[in-house]
Amino acid sequence: VGAQQNHALLEFMAYRNRGWCTFASSTRNAAQTIRELGSALRYPIMKDVRLSVAGVDAQLVAPVILPNIHQGQTLSVFGRFNNAAPFTMQLNGRNAGKALDMTFQRDLSQAVQGDRKVATDWAFARLHYLYAVLLLRGESPELKAQIEQLRQVFGVRSEEHTSELQSPCNL
Repeated sequence: VGAQQNHALLEFMAYRNRGWCTFASSTRNAAQTIRELGSALRYPIMKDVRLSVAGVDAQLVAPVILPNIHQGQTLSVFGRFNNAAPFTMQLNGRNAGKALDMTFQRDLSQAVQGDRKVATDWAFARLHYLYAVLLLRGESPELKAQIEQLRQVFGVRSEEHTSELQSPCNL
């Protein structure tokens, strides 16, 4: 609640824990924001969501860690591809303790051209993954170069919390 939130850090922590962030700009908005959050969490559709893809380079699909899916939510998955061809995407997870599997097939040659926002959203999701790798494995010149290239090419602003990202930890 309030204007002094560290959005980048909170969004990263939500990503690492399969969640999402909800922000209230002031204490006046807090009660309504909490009611909306409670309503969104009430009906889970799929938990422990995992993604598999065929026909595209899985390393270019983001986010890697998918949030739990609740009723009324949209799940966005972004990817980059070189060849506009058919692909398959499979979501696996659990609902009420039972395995759940959803498979989608699409043809990228029939896809609508993405805009700059789609590219930026992909880059932002990819950055979250790279920061998670940085936490788990520690710093490497290659990893830092990938992060910096994404930030420069796509103009993605992410507050770098180098002191928090220096040593491996479990968020």
